[in-house]
Amino acid sequence: MSPPNTPETVTDSQPTRGPAPVRTRVVVWLVLYSFLLFEVAVAAVMYNPVNGQFGFNAAAKTALISGGVCGGLSLLWAFLLWRRARWPFIAAMLTTTLFLAAFTWRATVAWTAFAGGASEKGYAASLITLMGLASLALIVLLLRERVMPRNRTGFASKNIQPALK
Repeated sequence: MSPPNTPETVTDSQPTRGPAPVRTRVVVWLVLYSFLLFEVAVAAVMYNPVNGQFGFNAAAKTALISGGVCGGLSLLWAFLLWRRARWPFIAAMLTTTLFLAAFTWRATVAWTAFAGGASEKGYAASLITLMGLASLALIVLLLRERVMPRNRTGFASKNIQPALK
């Protein structure tokens, strides 16, 4: 009979509390991503590029909604991953891919309007592009973590050890 999982008998490969190291990194990435989306959404609403003044820009309500919804979902996935659920990792990959598709479409429309002479669309196009690039970066990080998760030392877990001894 094996001993119970008490703090004295648990090894490093069996954490007793808190998220696993891989999950911790993913949780941090998702939280940072959601805060970036919230900040970009607020920046879009607080500046009016037509008159160049700071204040509430009613035309940018969709940016606030999309940044809020996307950021809120990412925070939800981070919380569920932190609570050690497994499925939010896949949900985060799928929703971030959908966010990237939406941001790419919206950025293309905005940049096309900017190129057509609507100079006020440049600000929105830049912010949407930033949101899309952040989504792409998160997808790459999530895919890297899915394909080759890293161990506690930060090195790839496929028997790659540091050269320094």
